[in-house]
Amino acid sequence: MRLTTEERALLEALATKECRSISSMARMIFLRGMEVANAD
Repeated sequence: MRLTTEERALLEALATKECRSISSMARMIFLRGMEVANAD
């Protein structure tokens, strides 16, 4: 998935805050989004 420069910076900041790698944080966000999408 391609991110804009701003989206990447936000993801990096969140990953740093949570002591995770960027890819791990992106995966967590993706999986949470899938849960929300499938909740209907």
